[in-house]
Amino acid sequence: GDISLDQFTNKAICEHFSDAEEAIHFLKSVGLNSTPTWIRSIDTLSMGEQYRAKLALTFSKPRDLYLIDEFTSVLDRVTARSICFSIKVFQTRKWCLRHLMKMLQSG
Repeated sequence: GDISLDQFTNKAICEHFSDAEEAIHFLKSVGLNSTPTWIRSIDTLSMGEQYRAKLALTFSKPRDLYLIDEFTSVLDRVTARSICFSIKVFQTRKWCLRHLMKMLQSG
């Protein structure tokens, strides 16, 4: 399902993930690289930062398919390009791991 701002409480963004390692991995993968940003609540972030936090939380939930509609509409061009690259890397790794697991299970 869609990740809405209502799902974020007033606690730090990083606290919405299962552990610190997962939070760091997914927040960095969408371009939220600043530790001070990770400890802020979502309502204190810019629209672009809020959207990236939502993307990070979305990617942290295992799914076979992610539908992301018009995600560049709230981002500047540089950030949008960076996130496009991150999504590509994320999906490539996920695809490779899934197929590796299938090969190991069948072998």
